[in-house]
Amino acid sequence: MSELKILSTPVMRRVAFEISRDKKKTFSLFVILLVASVMLVRLIARNPGSASATTIAQVTEHLTEDTPETTLVLTVLSRLPAQRKAITTEKRISRDVFLFEKAYYPPAETDKSGSADSKTPTNSRTKVQIVTQQARASLTLQSTFISGTPTVVINGSVLQVGDWIEGFRIAAITSKTCEVEKKIDGKMIRVPLGMD
Repeated sequence: MSELKILSTPVMRRVAFEISRDKKKTFSLFVILLVASVMLVRLIARNPGSASATTIAQVTEHLTEDTPETTLVLTVLSRLPAQRKAITTEKRISRDVFLFEKAYYPPAETDKSGSADSKTPTNSRTKVQIVTQQARASLTLQSTFISGTPTVVINGSVLQVGDWIEGFRIAAITSKTCEVEKKIDGKMIRVPLGMD
């Protein structure tokens, strides 16, 4: 009789209806509840003590039986390097790790002429200038066509975006200009070309 009273409440009727209506949700909920209950039982059954690190010396003290497994474990433990045997957790850092130290970042070396190395901005500017001069000297933009697929005529070749000519890739095409690009030292350098 009490079971009928429990099922007669509106909440329980709604739960029973939802369970019977959607089988996938019911199965997923059942699996989740099953996994949660197994984890809870394992957590309760296992009484974890305080965490502690065990050294190899403590392990070898408890290996008193004279079996082949014990001999194997002792052989493996004796072959470990000395620094792995004594594991210490009390390493102290003697410096402020957030403090900037110039010793770790030496200044850039300069060559005999006084100019900085090749990673300075002045050299990257000269590389851009060189690439720009190469592009303008070797590539002549003759015509552009803007339609469904933008097309350009350079040095008599009909090209589209992504095509290559003389080491340069066509990057963009507009109604009167075209941009080509070349990769130098991991950087893409774009050069605009216009019709003369």
